[in-house]
Amino acid sequence: MTRLSQTTIYRLRRKGKFPSPITLGERRIAYRQSEIETWLEQRSRVKAAPTLGRGGDSEQDARQYPLWEEA
Repeated sequence: MTRLSQTTIYRLRRKGKFPSPITLGERRIAYRQSEIETWLEQRSRVKAAPTLGRGGDSEQDARQYPLWEEA
């Protein structure tokens, strides 16, 4: 659902910037789809917001930093 590596997801989780997983078993975790979709939506709004000093070209930023693959 995202293009993030497991390492990046782990780092974001440690910083509190990624949804927490649920434990399915001793060595198995999963993420709630609704929480990941909400997280993706929030990230896309942040990426689309104009940034001071960068010209505010949010459409270019959105193309440059894809968050998920289209089906």
